[in-house]
Amino acid sequence: MKKSIVALLFLLFTGIAFSQTTVTLQDQCNCEVLKGTDVSSTGAVSPTGADMGDIYVNTNTGTIYFWDGDSWELTSTDDQQLTGFTFDGTTNTLTLSLENGGSANVDLSSLSDSLTDTNTTVASFGIDGTNTNLVITDSEGNTYSVALADLAALINTDDQTLAEVLADGNDGGGSAITNIADPTNAQDAATKAYVDALDTDDADADPLNEIQNIEEVLTDGNDANGLVLTGLGAPTAASDAATKAYVDALDGTDDQDLGIGSG
Repeated sequence: MKKSIVALLFLLFTGIAFSQTTVTLQDQCNCEVLKGTDVSSTGAVSPTGADMGDIYVNTNTGTIYFWDGDSWELTSTDDQQLTGFTFDGTTNTLTLSLENGGSANVDLSSLSDSLTDTNTTVASFGIDGTNTNLVITDSEGNTYSVALADLAALINTDDQTLAEVLADGNDGGGSAITNIADPTNAQDAATKAYVDALDTDDADADPLNEIQNIEEVLTDGNDANGLVLTGLGAPTAASDAATKAYVDALDGTDDQDLGIGSG
């Protein structure tokens, strides 16, 4: 009887001893298991001194990492593929569908912006009192200022010579060319003042009745081309031009006796 009790007690304590045995990761992979919060993402290099295959458990998230010789990496990955997505314009939520039947929602409200187009127009614009800004006022009374210096930097300036301008056309469209210097060369453009100064002797500004003396006329030529010279006064000096009347008056005034000699 005592032997049966002893045997029963032996089996009971043996069962209890086996039931308290714990199997650890070290028993499964012959590696060291570390824990803490230093490793919170893949690629971490701290803590150092780990051996290939060592395990690190993040005690905050429960995520398990392993040391691959250079850094702590995830023990496994699941490359989930997107199977579709929908966007709710009311809530600005983007819903992504995953291949395992799951989904993920992304709130895009922070990226949205309300825009109301009221078809405003420019009501007026002008230069401000400091002459530094162009001020534009729209139909709703809003004003916008643009620095004139910024506008000047954007304007393309094209300096051209007069020859380049005239090459595109010489029609001034009725505009006056101003601020011209007095001409010096024969081909220079003449100013109004220069021309007016040359025209002071012609009181009536009529180029067809310029006053010249007879000497100036004969210097250019003495061929009257059949024209009659009229309005001459009676000649007095021996070298004066004789009028027709003067010549006619002398006709028949040579009183001479006709002497007939004897034959």
